[in-house]
Amino acid sequence: ETPVESATLDGLSWKLADLTDELAQLDGLWVVYGTHAVESVIEADALLLEELGFTATETWEGSRTEFVHYERAR
Repeated sequence: ETPVESATLDGLSWKLADLTDELAQLDGLWVVYGTHAVESVIEADALLLEELGFTATETWEGSRTEFVHYERAR
């Protein structure tokens, strides 16, 4: 499956809830959602990231994707 076929940038997609150990090591990240993203998933991701100390600092929306930048105060 190509990135185009999977509606991802690089052919990979993860659930943030499965990456909490990796997220704990980051000061910032971009979360990318395609037009197929379910609102409840976006809300759950935002809640998880807030619980981990991240704050959404920037959002950019394209015709097929939404990018949300999160930063953590250390």
